[in-house]
This record gives sequence, structure tokens and C-alpha cells, in this order.
Amino acid sequence: MYCKKCGNKIEIQDKYCSKCGNKVENINTTNSSNTLSIILGIVAIFTIFIPIISIPLSISSIILGRKYNKENQENINNIPVLLGIISLILSIIYILVLILIILTIYKNTPKMEEYIDNKWNNIIEKNPETNNDNGQKF
Repeated sequence: MYCKKCGNKIEIQDKYCSKCGNKVENINTTNSSNTLSIILGIVAIFTIFIPIISIPLSISSIILGRKYNKENQENINNIPVLLGIISLILSIIYILVLILIILTIYKNTPKMEEYIDNKWNNIIEKNPETNNDNGQKF
């Protein structure tokens, strides 16, 4: 851990920085924010099929992970940030796949006019009495 004021390396048990005398924050609060960001990242990965939940959790995990690293001047604990990025990417891919599926289904669905014409043609073929253009019986 490092001092926020001067950047001097501080031991976990130290209450004050040996270089500048700045009071050291309680290690438990920073560890709890790191734990929270890891939990958010894991939950975000498990909820990628519910993007309305996964995307905010992913973003929260990234923000808390970066905040933890900045507070402790460490870049070694990137797990929450990586979990958040992975779940965010997977959620976006899932949304794009859903959009592609919906567009494919819509494109292959017959239009209403074609559907009505097909139904009308089937009715005419089954009922040969209405063969002229006006629909009058012969």
C-alpha cells in the first residue's frame, strides 16, 4: 500500500506515513470496495443475458476497480476491471445478436399484403364460381 499524499510505501500495520506523517486510511474500507467491485463483476458476468442489469453492474465494477487501484496506487489488482470489461463486451454482443435475430425474422416474415393476396388466391382456387374480375358468379 502507498501513501496518498507522498507516494511512500506503507506497511499494512502503519497508522501514519513514515515520510510525511499523513494518517493512513483503514485498510478494511479499501479492501471492502475491492471485494464489492469483484462481486459486481462476477454478478455482471452471470447476468449477461439480462443486459438491463448486466451493463450497469459492469460499469460499476470498472469504476470501483479503477478507483481502488488509484487510491492504492496499484495496478496489480485489475480483476474487477477485467470482469467488468468482459461482461460489458458480452452484454453488447448479446444485444447485437438479438437485434440480428429479430431483423432476420422480420425480413423472412411475409408482408401483410402478400399474406392477404395468398389467402385470397386460395379462396378463389377453392371456389371456382367466382372467376371473373368483378367477383360475380357465373
